[in-house]
Amino acid sequence: MSLITFSNVDKSYGTVKVIDRLNLDIEEGEFLSLLGPSGSGKTTSLMMLAGFEAVSSGQITMDGLRIDDVATYKRGMGIVFQNYALFPHMSVAENIAFPLRMRKVARAEIATRVAQALDRVRLGHLGDRRPAQLSGGQQQRVALARALVFEPRVILLDEPLGALDKNLREEMQLELRSLHHNLGLTFVFVTHDQGEALTMSDRIAVFDRGRIAQIGSPAQIYDAPDNLFVAGFVGETNFLSGTALAHQDGAPVIQLETGDTLRPGAIIGALSPGAEVRVSLRPEAIRIAETGCDTHWQAQVSDVVYQGGHTRVILSLGNASVVALLPQSQTGVRNGDRVSLGFDTHNLRAFCA
Repeated sequence: MSLITFSNVDKSYGTVKVIDRLNLDIEEGEFLSLLGPSGSGKTTSLMMLAGFEAVSSGQITMDGLRIDDVATYKRGMGIVFQNYALFPHMSVAENIAFPLRMRKVARAEIATRVAQALDRVRLGHLGDRRPAQLSGGQQQRVALARALVFEPRVILLDEPLGALDKNLREEMQLELRSLHHNLGLTFVFVTHDQGEALTMSDRIAVFDRGRIAQIGSPAQIYDAPDNLFVAGFVGETNFLSGTALAHQDGAPVIQLETGDTLRPGAIIGALSPGAEVRVSLRPEAIRIAETGCDTHWQAQVSDVVYQGGHTRVILSLGNASVVALLPQSQTGVRNGDRVSLGFDTHNLRAFCA
């Protein structure tokens, strides 16, 4: 049995439906990310799980018992908000102790648990400071310690890294991942950042207009998207338009607008002859001037952008263009060069347009 289950959950504000028959199982001990653009329903789903929003219909259960009509503080879930929601007039230690005081835990036990929570997030030396005296990353750790201190089974995180700079955000991603592995708790994490979701998650639920477009492991979501929305939203991809031709040897053939024909490694949906098709190809799957690929096209380099660990090359294919992300060992191209663009067709996925 799953730890938490959303069953046919709807959420509406007046005539506007923001969650549409959501069915979702959350396993105990997993790190699940709810990923999607603004307005997709991911944060509303987390708020319903936390108890800050009421479901319009359907139900949410935990351990098989319905909780959508249970008060927030009785659900036993720790919550970390995007703005941390720390009390500015309290010290770090007092902020962390607050959930225990509300639960009327004995003073001696509060002191022990607060010290343990501070050590867990490596802030044991800052218990006497006020939040305003801390950096953004330190405040985020205090908020996390406060969510952990009363030993909940579930931690809910609402874009907690959104206010941090890039380097600190990446550092905290790894810290959260390590903390999750060490504690074995269930983490439900809301983000619009694909990199965060791919880095930290056991599974990702991709939201689109109040529904889950796909749920799976990071590798499944990135390498095997189920639909055009997921293929376009998660990571960067090149889309090439074309038309399905008659099948040859049992496999569909796609004629692209560029005039090239190919057989994609995966077909999503039933493609009948004449159907409009969108073919996706990840930029990192493209190579230049390599002989080991099964498909080669002639292209012209229209731009080269150095980006540190790789080089971004924009290639013109007549009336279409594609982006390639090349390792630095392949950076000997310049604007205007005619090159051989190579890729393997097993990296292609074709979708009904």
